[in-house]
Amino acid sequence: MNRTKRYIYIALLVALNIILGRFISIKTTFIEVGFGFITVVLAGVMFGPMAAGIVGAISDIIGTLVFPQGAYFFGFTISAFITGLIYGFALYKKQLNVKRILVTVILINFIVNMGMDTFWLSVLYGKAFMTIIGIRVLKDLIMIPIQTFLIYVCIDRVGSFVRMRLLNS
Repeated sequence: MNRTKRYIYIALLVALNIILGRFISIKTTFIEVGFGFITVVLAGVMFGPMAAGIVGAISDIIGTLVFPQGAYFFGFTISAFITGLIYGFALYKKQLNVKRILVTVILINFIVNMGMDTFWLSVLYGKAFMTIIGIRVLKDLIMIPIQTFLIYVCIDRVGSFVRMRLLNS
């Protein structure tokens, strides 16, 4: 695939991420449940870790600038980039099965969502880390099987189309 086509697909994934993350999500002060992660996963599967990290980071920046839901905080952009890196390293050019996806989702939920994002929230709102982590752990434990299922279904359904039509053209 030539670079121009690759950049176009990455830009489409960024746009889709903003739509899924900003409009099809539930947000409170300390909890966010959305579906933007699916586009970062697809970027990781199709283009690798750096592209997935870029999709996550650019989506966060543009989404915050165009559809602000509070002040911009650079820490969440770092988290979005690292999430993409993890998805890319774990899923790019690898045998995709439920176990690999589950381990990847658990890593991201513990390292990024519960660790980094909770730290960013404690810095941003001046609340103690341990005060915020309780409700976030519950949310992430509920989301792990849901995210694993959604990723597996998306990769299964979209993956063959992407490999046959988009990447081989």
